Amino acid sequence: KIHNNHPGNIFVDVGMIAADFAGIAVEEVIIDAETKNSKEYKAKNLTGKFPLLETDEGCLSESVAIAKHFGRLNPGSNLNGKDAWESAQVDQWIDFTVSSMMTP
Repeated sequence: KIHNNHPGNIFVDVGMIAADFAGIAVEEVIIDAETKNSKEYKAKNLTGKFPLLETDEGCLSESVAIAKHFGRLNPGSNLNGKDAWESAQVDQWIDFTVSSMMTP
């Protein structure tokens, strides 16, 4: 499950798009403010940020980490590149995109 705080959250969309390209079905769950602020949810989502990927192995936050995780689940998708050079190029464009999205 990928947790979202509101439809249209671009950071959640990054993970959902990566899952789609990797051929991985992911359920999106909208978390309301009451749930987000509950003690139980705060124990699960330590940063309080979205997206949060909840798996059998545990919870993972940050859109890039989630996207890379989906790529690793299906190496044939080449989302993370097929070799060290391509992987570095993927990282380059991820860094560029994230820094561009953060610029006002």
